[in-house]
Amino acid sequence: MLVDMSEDILKKSVKGIEGSLKRVVKKKFADKPEAGEEFVQKILQNVSISTDPAAAVPSSDLVLEAIVENLKVKQDLFSRLDKLAPA
Repeated sequence: MLVDMSEDILKKSVKGIEGSLKRVVKKKFADKPEAGEEFVQKILQNVSISTDPAAAVPSSDLVLEAIVENLKVKQDLFSRLDKLAPA
């Protein structure tokens, strides 16, 4: 699950993931383009997006943050996430 503040950023992120997968497909499935497309679609079906961390955190085993390098902002984020995460 990808979580961000903006739907536009999330859509751009998914497009980036898709682009990376297609580069892998060119090498790994050069002789089987249909299998390569199936590979990409199968992976993308496992990617979901949300602008609501409250929807993502309770069902997550691991949270990775990629937020601005500002200690106060990071602390605020993890404070909110700690309240949403299961014990």
